[in-house]
Amino acid sequence: CIEIAPKEAKCFENLGDVYRGMNKLEDARKQYSQALQLDPSNSVVNLKKGHVNSFLGNYQEAFADYDKGIEGAKASNRINYANYRAFTHIHAGDANAAIQDLSKLVSSAGTLGLPADEAGAAKIFTLTNEATIALDKNLFDQSKSILKQLGTVQAETAKQVQDPNFAR
Repeated sequence: CIEIAPKEAKCFENLGDVYRGMNKLEDARKQYSQALQLDPSNSVVNLKKGHVNSFLGNYQEAFADYDKGIEGAKASNRINYANYRAFTHIHAGDANAAIQDLSKLVSSAGTLGLPADEAGAAKIFTLTNEATIALDKNLFDQSKSILKQLGTVQAETAKQVQDPNFAR
């Protein structure tokens, strides 16, 4: 692909994906960087580079990559992308910081001008991640509160959808 279209960012992104899948993270980062030189507006490549930097322990670089990806994303994707930014705290050994970031995302979901169903879905995704982290780290008091909030949001979403199969 790169030989045929050396100015096509997608070729470098795809090669980066292959390297990331092979756990050749430095090679993946190099390819993602090349893709971003060709198309700096590609928010997904910024996220992928953030993943690699997080895995490599380059946490500040990862946060910066995620911030660029979030900034360039559609409003409907920002909260979901920001979940991955929060996971960097876990890689850095600070689950509480991840939970705090995720909690802020849940609180902000209703203020972004998203349709109710998209805001609800973003809250469910984020609360599920928050609960998973809290349970994994044996933070049972926090887990109870998060799970209660998750149940409330799921019930609200089920009412909005008005489909018994979805509610079940």
